[in-house]
Amino acid sequence: MRAADEGGFGTKLIQQTARSYGGSAQIDFRAEGVHCRVELPLADAQRAPSETRRRTGATDDTLLAAQRNESNILRGKRILVVEDEPLVAIDIRACLASAGCEVLGPAGTIAEAKALIEHANFDAAYLDLNLAGDSSEELAQTLTRKNIPFAFLTGYQRAALPAAFRDCVMLAKPFGREQLIAVTEALLYLAGPAEGVVRMRRNQAPRAAVA
Repeated sequence: MRAADEGGFGTKLIQQTARSYGGSAQIDFRAEGVHCRVELPLADAQRAPSETRRRTGATDDTLLAAQRNESNILRGKRILVVEDEPLVAIDIRACLASAGCEVLGPAGTIAEAKALIEHANFDAAYLDLNLAGDSSEELAQTLTRKNIPFAFLTGYQRAALPAAFRDCVMLAKPFGREQLIAVTEALLYLAGPAEGVVRMRRNQAPRAAVA
């Protein structure tokens, strides 16, 4: 029983979720009880929004407008989510769905993501940088060829991104709902920061979204 408990689904879920946020989890099954140590990086509430603005060209008014009118801006938009951590994927799906988006996936493997990219129609995508040890760089290349805007999801620093996509939009884990919604709006309506790397649609935002 002890060996099964140590390697059970719950233990792996905790450890994998902590790693997806750039942290770690150690679980020890001792005679006196279970000891769990979870280490996670502190969220920088100021850095992430400013990083989003710098990489996407968004202004404070644009992002605030997205939060005020997100149901109008994002309603009916189809977003592909590629994420192999169950809890993270569920959270992203719930946040996007609450803003009126239709979520494809979440895809947890490269193969699943390739099938959706090949056969499904969608407006933007989120790519987990590391899918069970495999890089999502190939998926990013395919999305770029199809001119579909996307953002990487990762708990690591920007230097961990593939060299060809070092300047693309990145949403650092852990992130909040407002950040996710703001970046989604930026992906759909703002021009990309680096021509030829991640070309975003130059759609004009609805009048309700203009501050």
